[in-house]
Amino acid sequence: MTVADSYDAITSKRPYRGEESHHFAVKEIIRCSGSQFDPEVIQHFIEVAKTFSGLGPGGTP
Repeated sequence: MTVADSYDAITSKRPYRGEESHHFAVKEIIRCSGSQFDPEVIQHFIEVAKTFSGLGPGGTP
């Protein structure tokens, strides 16, 4: 759940910054593997992330 929440936080527009891309979010989450996130969970996240890489903001194609 934490990984999904982090992905959403990175890719969503915030009052203090714009949204980041899917690619940026995945790279940032991978960078935090082993420190903030369990590496095994990140491996599963990477596989799932491939299925929604083409979605736009709000989960629309």
